[in-house]
Amino acid sequence: FKGDPHIFGRGKITSQKCFKRYLLFFRWVVGKDPDLHLWNFIPLSELMVPIDVSVKRVLARLGVLNRESGCKWKDVVDSGEFYLLINSENKLWIDFWLSRLGLLRICNSKKQESKCEICPLEKFCVYY
Repeated sequence: FKGDPHIFGRGKITSQKCFKRYLLFFRWVVGKDPDLHLWNFIPLSELMVPIDVSVKRVLARLGVLNRESGCKWKDVVDSGEFYLLINSENKLWIDFWLSRLGLLRICNSKKQESKCEICPLEKFCVYY
């Protein structure tokens, strides 16, 4: 899906959320390997890539997004455009790689706790 996330229920939902759980669910049931690919009636190209705080941090440090904290629907849309520049056929693959930088504690919120020397994106980082 694209656009306003109001389709997820209550009318009071605004674009102040990034809907990570919903986007992950759609990815798991629509996406191909390693995802389940149970729903083939939704095109992969229409899915939006989920963002959490660690992915947002990496994207901000790469200059894709303009702040590290908080997550809004606009961030999901803006990062999706960036992902298409990298891989126009499948923007979902990048989620795995960006999320690992946070999960493996390579890119931490504090520069001194980050492991920049082993980060594959070090030369693109604003902290480099």
